[in-house]
Amino acid sequence: MRPDSDTRLELLQEWLAGCLNGGRFALSPVSADASFRRYFRVSADGQTWIAMDAPPDREDCRPFVRIAALMRAAGLLPRSSADVRTLAFAFLLQLQLSAFVLNLLPLPPLDGFGALAPWLPAAWQEHARALSGQTVFILFLVLWYVPAVNGAFWETVGFLTQLLGVERHWAVMGWHQFRFWAR
Repeated sequence: MRPDSDTRLELLQEWLAGCLNGGRFALSPVSADASFRRYFRVSADGQTWIAMDAPPDREDCRPFVRIAALMRAAGLLPRSSADVRTLAFAFLLQLQLSAFVLNLLPLPPLDGFGALAPWLPAAWQEHARALSGQTVFILFLVLWYVPAVNGAFWETVGFLTQLLGVERHWAVMGWHQFRFWAR
């Protein structure tokens, strides 16, 4: 063995090659700290992951692996932790459902108002349409600043998400994945 060889790094590369079915990947250090742990960014096929390496005699990772397995068995994680697409699609579904619920509100210029307008007196329709620019602005202010309204809105969206067979927390995890700049 060469004196400058890094056995732990070589073992990590072998392990990653097995996880990625022998595919090509790039490995680069992410951070350095005063602990015995090392963190690497793994890049392959346009995706990235973080790999942590620590000597087995200093860090027992088995409890973390058990917790991940329990969370996956309980449906708290997608079956394949490498498949972030599940989380992304859950987030996109929830985003679309939020637009759907908003659009059903009976406020001009939303579709909910359009469905009710034919049954309203002409004067009310005209007055409501004149306020349509302000109603959307006020709606977003209310959704943002009134916790009860915000909670009811997102509870409805979450209910519809689950009704379609998608776990709510997957959408939240997808939102966190989407916000890559906040990591």
